[in-house]
Amino acid sequence: MFLSASASSISQKGRAGREGTLVIAVSELRKRRRRRRKTKRRRRRKTKKKKRRRRRRRGGGGGEEEQGGGGGEEEQGGGGGEEQGGGGEEEQGGRGEEQQGGEEEQGGGGGEEQGGEEEEEEEEKKNKEEEEEENKEEKKNKEEKEKEEKKNKEEKKNKEEEEEKNKEEKKNKEEEEKNNKEEKEKEEKKNKEEKEKKNKEEKKNKEEEEENNKEEKKNKEEEEKKNKEEKEKKNKEEEEEKKNKEEKKNKEEEEKNNKEEKKNKEEKKNKEEKEKKNKEEEEEKKNKEEEKNKE
Repeated sequence: MFLSASASSISQKGRAGREGTLVIAVSELRKRRRRRRKTKRRRRRKTKKKKRRRRRRRGGGGGEEEQGGGGGEEEQGGGGGEEQGGGGEEEQGGRGEEQQGGEEEQGGGGGEEQGGEEEEEEEEKKNKEEEEEENKEEKKNKEEKEKEEKKNKEEKKNKEEEEEKNKEEKKNKEEEEKNNKEEKEKEEKKNKEEKEKKNKEEKKNKEEEEENNKEEKKNKEEEEKKNKEEKEKKNKEEEEEKKNKEEKKNKEEEEKNNKEEKKNKEEKKNKEEKEKKNKEEEEEKKNKEEEKNKE
């Protein structure tokens, strides 16, 4: 599982990411080994104490459980279910030590109990030294990780470290392959489902967008049609109004001309009548004058 994550990070981050990821992978692997060793040591101590107590109770006789050839069920198991799942070289060595310890326990007797205490002290000392060594190694890895950030200066050194880590990774690859394959299949399935979901979502969004575009186009056309009709109506009304104004103006002009013409006719008629009257009066006056002269 962890190495799968590393591979993913490597493909995404390139060379610098690959080197950093491998440092983390090695650090994690060392932590796992350290935990396994501590577990084995704890179980060995627990088993030895249990056997010593049994011998004390039975007077150092070496009971049925000690004669079993493995120092109890846990001893025969070689470190429990956790160590069986690990599959590393150190773990196999741990099983060998536990079995050897089980054979020594078969002997039974008071002398071995005393030797067991000395062995336990040596084991404690050895464990302490191993722990100090591991702490030193962990500190060193931390410093390497910090130095690694200076990419340009440390590139050569990182390359060498990467080769070393690749060797160790190759060594542990067989142990991790099953989990990696399972995790990869799971990841691929998840990615496939996510991709299908994403494609469905994109398709849905595309259809919605097309529908919205159609609706928008339709609304735009309707708006344009409406605006065109309103404009035509307005133009028609303006034309009609203009026409009515023109007709009104022409009518007023005609009425004015008619009025003027009527006035002129009236004036002419009056003038003619006046002239006629004057003429008649003149004629009458002339006749009177002639008649008077005649008398």
